[in-house]
Amino acid sequence: MESHPIHTLCPGADLRDADLSGRNIGGANLDGANLAGANLSSVSSFTFVDGFVSRFEPNPVTMSGANLTKAILTNARLDKADLTHADLSGADLSHVSLREARFEQARLENARLSGADLFRANLLNANLRHAHLNGVNLDGAFLEGATLIGTNLQGVYWTDETVWPRGFTPPPSREPEEPPPTRWEQLVGRSKETLKISYRKKG
Repeated sequence: MESHPIHTLCPGADLRDADLSGRNIGGANLDGANLAGANLSSVSSFTFVDGFVSRFEPNPVTMSGANLTKAILTNARLDKADLTHADLSGADLSHVSLREARFEQARLENARLSGADLFRANLLNANLRHAHLNGVNLDGAFLEGATLIGTNLQGVYWTDETVWPRGFTPPPSREPEEPPPTRWEQLVGRSKETLKISYRKKG
């Protein structure tokens, strides 16, 4: 794959088989770009905000109408991305974060989204025929009018806020994952374990 400088990321760009892995493409406009077969694994779209509390905030990328057939987007962080009318047929989006992303009328036939986070994503009229959505987070996702023929929905997580196509009966939702312990909880747990060890030694 060929590596491309960041300034080539523009509407209608020809980025077939390009290697963009690991890059921060936040704010890029790739509307109508040809990214067929491109490697976008581990890309991100965040901006570092330095202030009283330094933080990373989403800087959404727009890829409306882009050709992403068989592209690799594994482990990418593209929250709030605009993928309306994009063609992601056969693309690999395993474990990608696409929270609140837009997929209206996108093509996702045979796409692999195993373990992806689609929290509140808009999949209005998206074509998910034979796509792999096993283990996906669909909490609050909007799938009105989506095509789910032959779609693998094993182990998906969904809630009362998830909107399914009319007449579609979804599989039972898996149990929600417990959030990882906070730093404070880790310290408290470590302190408790230390006290237990000290007590055993004294005893």
